[in-house]
Amino acid sequence: EGSLVDITQQTQLENTLRESEKRFLLAFNTSPYAISINRLSDGIFVDVNDAFTRYFGLTRDEVIGLSSNDLNLWVEPADREQVYKDLYISRKIFSRDFLFRRKNGETFHGLFSADSTIIFNGERHIFTSMIDVTKWKEAEQIIKESESNFRWLYENAPVPYHILSPKGRIKDVNQRWCEVLGYTKEEVIGRFIFDFILDEEREVTKKSFSEKKASKQKYIEGSERRYVTRDGSIRLFKTFDYVVYDSSGQITS
Repeated sequence: EGSLVDITQQTQLENTLRESEKRFLLAFNTSPYAISINRLSDGIFVDVNDAFTRYFGLTRDEVIGLSSNDLNLWVEPADREQVYKDLYISRKIFSRDFLFRRKNGETFHGLFSADSTIIFNGERHIFTSMIDVTKWKEAEQIIKESESNFRWLYENAPVPYHILSPKGRIKDVNQRWCEVLGYTKEEVIGRFIFDFILDEEREVTKKSFSEKKASKQKYIEGSERRYVTRDGSIRLFKTFDYVVYDSSGQITS
C-alpha cells in the first residue's frame, strides 16, 4: 500500500527560483556597473562582479573577505563613514559622486548608489552599484572652462554684443554695448531690442528679424541699423547675427 503526494506546485516554485537566480547572476556578472555585496555590520565583501574587478584592478580573490577600508578604496574615508551612517538610517542612497582609488593608486570619480535592505542568512547586506564618471567630469570641466573663456571674451570684447530671445527680447549685453548706448544691463535686459532702434526703422527691423529666423541660417551678415542712445543721439551699426539652435532645431537665441 502506498500514497501519492502532489509536488507539482513545489517543483514549479523551485524551477522559478532557479530561473530567477540564473537571471540575477547573468545581470550581476554582465552589468557595466561595478556591483558589490557587503555585510552592513562590518563592510566585508561577500561578492563582486567582473566590472568591479576591472574598475579597481583587483581580482575577486583579493576582495572577498575584506572591507573597502582594508583595500583602501575610498579616497576620503569620511565619505565611506557617511554612507554607512546614511544606510543605517535611510537604507538607500542614490547617485552620489565619490572619489575612489584603484589598486595602482589612480583615482577616479564614481557615481555610487546603495541599498541596505537586502537580507542574507538573516543579516542585512548592502547591494552597491557604481559607474566610472571620470571622463564625464573631465568633459564637464572643459565645458565650464570653455564657457568661462567665452564669457571673458564676450564681456571684454571691443565691440557691442547682445543676446536675444527668439522673440527679440534682450537676454544679455556686454560691457561695450552698455558703454556705447549709455545704459546699464539692468535697464535693458528683458526689453525688446526694437525699443532701441530709430522709430522710422523699427518696423523694417522687425520684418528683417522674422526673415532671419525663417532662413534657418546660423550666420547672417545683416543690414545697417541706427540705434538711439540713452542721451538721444543716433549711432549707426552694421549687424552680424549668429543664430543658436537646440538639438531639435528650434532657435534658442
